[in-house]
Amino acid sequence: MLLFLLETGVRARELIGIRVSDIQWQYNFVKIDGKGYKERHVPIQSNMKTQLRKYVSIRGKLDNEALFVTIDSKPLTKRQFQSYITLYEWRRSDIHL
Repeated sequence: MLLFLLETGVRARELIGIRVSDIQWQYNFVKIDGKGYKERHVPIQSNMKTQLRKYVSIRGKLDNEALFVTIDSKPLTKRQFQSYITLYEWRRSDIHL
């Protein structure tokens, strides 16, 4: 998720709204329902495409179309995503270099 955010610059709400079918593998872009629910196409590079393919294969086939899901295979909410980012930052700040 972080790699996707860094590469594309999408908003958190846009990120959690991505469906597996929104990924256009052959054209290297992802359809995003943007602000105001306007659809836009966000290009992705080959490294991002590779990482997404790995993630989708690990994620497996589920009953829902959400790309990013919880451990219970439910669509990730914006609040859950924000909590993950906070937890990641907290753990990262605990590392002393």
